[in-house]
Amino acid sequence: MFELTKQNGSTTSRLYFDSRFYTTSHLNLNPIIRQNDAGIIFSDQNTSSNSSAGFVIAPNSSTKSGIRISSTGDLEISNGSFSIVNGTTNQFKINNSGFLIARQIDVHLNTIPDYVFHSAFDKDSANHYYKTGFYKPLTLKQVDTFVQKNRHLPGIKSAAEYKNVGSINMGELQLSMLQKIEELTLYNIQLMKELEELNRKQTELEQKLLTLKN
Repeated sequence: MFELTKQNGSTTSRLYFDSRFYTTSHLNLNPIIRQNDAGIIFSDQNTSSNSSAGFVIAPNSSTKSGIRISSTGDLEISNGSFSIVNGTTNQFKINNSGFLIARQIDVHLNTIPDYVFHSAFDKDSANHYYKTGFYKPLTLKQVDTFVQKNRHLPGIKSAAEYKNVGSINMGELQLSMLQKIEELTLYNIQLMKELEELNRKQTELEQKLLTLKN
């Protein structure tokens, strides 16, 4: 056994390195881990329960195996799961089945695809993007041809490509989807203008027919 003890007034801090069975009188670990599971323990308790131990490694425990920092479970690795808990439902957790639970996930992104709108409404931007190959907008007819040939959206990886990589880059996919949403918005605006023009022409024809009848 190896032990470091520091006394500061009425407070005793200890660092233990041992794998032996601890007796209750020596170190009461309940409810953190079972007494015979301790590998490394840092405790800020002099007597009684060490439930506020700051750092515990208990590789053999059936209930609290792994690493635990602080008695409130601020950081805990146990039974194949990783958790960051603050005592409320706002926590981050990854379990051994690969499921991730979080209150909010922020992803660092690259260029936001507002260049779609700049290209549509600013000729200089459109020419610059086209010449540099940065962005080339497609007509609906071109999209139709691409989809029929490739069976996936232009600018979005195919299922075979994602399978080959073995994972999905969420930031990349979110930006690609935002680009498609902006392009769909432009297509809808274009179709709306064409529909308005057809309605205008229809109204003119109806008025001419009324004039001829009169």
